[in-house]
Amino acid sequence: MAKQQETNITDWVRRTFLGNALIPLLIIGMALLGAYLLTNELAYDKHVTSLEKYSDEQLLNATGQQAALIGEKLRQVSNDTGYFAQQVRTALSEPPMQRLDMYKKLRSTPGGALFTAENTGGFAVYYSGIKPIGPPEIQKLERLLRVDPVMQGVMKNHPEVAQIYFNSHDSLNIIYPYFDVLSLYPEKMDIPKYNFYYEADAKHDPQRQSVWTGVYVDPAGKGWMTSCIAPVYSGDFLEGVVGMDITVSSVIKQLQELPIPWKGYRVLLDGDGTLMALPPQGEQDWDLREMTSHHYAEAIREDTFKPERFNILKHAEGRTWGKDVLQHRNGIRRVQLNGDKLLAWSTVPYTQWKLLALVPASEIFSTARQLRLDIKHIGILMAAGLLLFYLVFFLILARKARLIAARISRPLLDISLIAREIEGGRFEHQAPDTPLKEIRETGESVVHMGRALKGEIQARRKVEQALQGAYDEVEHQVRERTEELEVEIRERRRLERALRLQAEYDALTGLPNRHVFFDRAQQALALARRHKSPAAILFIDLDNFKPINDSLGHKAGDDLLKEVATRLRACVRESDTVARFGGDEFVILLIDFTPTQEPEDVARAIIERISSPVDLEQERVTISGSIGIALYPDDGDSVDELLHQADTAMYRAKEVGKNSFRFAAGAK
Repeated sequence: MAKQQETNITDWVRRTFLGNALIPLLIIGMALLGAYLLTNELAYDKHVTSLEKYSDEQLLNATGQQAALIGEKLRQVSNDTGYFAQQVRTALSEPPMQRLDMYKKLRSTPGGALFTAENTGGFAVYYSGIKPIGPPEIQKLERLLRVDPVMQGVMKNHPEVAQIYFNSHDSLNIIYPYFDVLSLYPEKMDIPKYNFYYEADAKHDPQRQSVWTGVYVDPAGKGWMTSCIAPVYSGDFLEGVVGMDITVSSVIKQLQELPIPWKGYRVLLDGDGTLMALPPQGEQDWDLREMTSHHYAEAIREDTFKPERFNILKHAEGRTWGKDVLQHRNGIRRVQLNGDKLLAWSTVPYTQWKLLALVPASEIFSTARQLRLDIKHIGILMAAGLLLFYLVFFLILARKARLIAARISRPLLDISLIAREIEGGRFEHQAPDTPLKEIRETGESVVHMGRALKGEIQARRKVEQALQGAYDEVEHQVRERTEELEVEIRERRRLERALRLQAEYDALTGLPNRHVFFDRAQQALALARRHKSPAAILFIDLDNFKPINDSLGHKAGDDLLKEVATRLRACVRESDTVARFGGDEFVILLIDFTPTQEPEDVARAIIERISSPVDLEQERVTISGSIGIALYPDDGDSVDELLHQADTAMYRAKEVGKNSFRFAAGAK
């Protein structure tokens, strides 16, 4: 009876195991495995989301910092370019230097060009001969000898700069380091027609500051490059342009030295969207081959810029997002460029160039995908192990079903609990102690995964904190320095305007003073000589001004002088100059006049306007003027001589009755 009961219990246990224990345990095991895999998917999704945010911030912050570093280097080059321009301006105003070694290395071509034939350690010289070279041009070259050590010193401070030079309005080029200029420069080269000159003239650079050119072929043989250039003025006359050149190959080298994760690379754009520097690893993405050198089969005779295919707005894929890059100071987005790429960009200060970072999206998430795949493999192994375990358990250990079920369910429940706590943000756990190898390894894997996630999240937080701190510090320093510079610039401009007004204009009438008149007259005569055009000086003295001033007072006299100045300005064109020499003496400079505005017509208009009554505070007065006229070149070839002739003619007008005009002896 007992034996029958035992047998029945065994069958019942077997049936209970099969119906009520094994199948539920199998379901539970599969549920735990599913929970494990689901936890893996949830952890993967969160990990990918965090990694996306982290990669975006890291890439954008790094690009911004590196753009600031590039901008600082370019600012230093810009500052030294302005310093070099000042040194050239000073040298041109100094007396010529006499150096015999300079004459020994100068040679002339049959076409009239002047050049250095050997290297003596200083700059190379090329005077193209497009204009005749005489003693004044040689003296200019002798004055520029003073900047030779300046050019060498600037080059030592900037290893990234390929060469430094000065180009004059009459096509003189001095350049350091020395090279064989005659082999590369064309004869009769008109330097002001090249972009490394005209981009600094009054039309393109009205602020007279250092500016950066786009990428072009260097006529001096350095290949493709960009230049920082600055004008050199003498008054309002552009004497020439200084420049410092940086080759595209050196820019690419610097870009390759900038650290960037995930097998990415950096690209530099100019303000129009042209690829200034494309590293080799980006050539396949853009389907372009970077131009780092140029084949000089003959001298460069015109500006040569990068082809349109290097502009991202012309690129098949770049045109879809290129405008966004050019219109915004910085940003980050996904783009399609020979595959899925993460693009971050920042604006380089001082030049408005764009520094781009391109990273394959697949590289960013490769670690997370591999971890996900490894966990899936573990899940498959777990499922196979569970099935095998339950089969063996059913065939051999049916009698111990409950015990085995307990041994199986307990560690699996622990693993599930660990997974849930990891999902909730509690990462430190001990692996469950179980004799079953597969479950123990699974538990250890889950625990290891939790610790790995903890370390990665902590590391990410530290990096984020460090990057945020650095960014805040840099932003604070830039903001403070920007505010200081703005205050300094405003004050300097205010002082410059006040000093210029005091030095150049008459305080009473607002007319140019004697100094400004002489400066404008000398420039006008120089242009008149060059273009063989006429010029005239009218010397005007008011008749009977002293009695009015004595009888009505100095304030009335001042008001009368201001009214006369207004009437004189109304009688001439904007291109002519009306100046007050002092007292009641005025001088007018007429240039390039036509038959419709001959000097005598202007003189008659002045006499008519001046003689009209003037309403002062006390009473209405009438005044007249005597005018002397001297013509260039009939009455003289210099400002002093023409003024003397006009002054003499004015006294003759007074002698014949005043309120009239007379020409100088050599005039009509």
